Amino acid sequence: MLLDSVRDLARERIAPRAEHFDRTADFPWEHVKAINELGLNAMFVPEAYGGAAVSYTAYLACVREISQACAATGIIGRRTTTP
Repeated sequence: MLLDSVRDLARERIAPRAEHFDRTADFPWEHVKAINELGLNAMFVPEAYGGAAVSYTAYLACVREISQACAATGIIGRRTTTP
């Protein structure tokens, strides 16, 4: 279910704007906001410290999906917050 949500996010919100960020070199804050809205910003933080109960393998699968949609967004740390 998590991976399906990430795939939808990547397809519907991230991929359509990826070329813009590649062309302009702007930081993809709107992508970060979308990732945060889905609750992905603390996937790799241990649950004891407020993170999600998600395996590192699941985290990497999500990063892979995001990276396929937009490489620039895929390399941004998941704990990034919008300005």
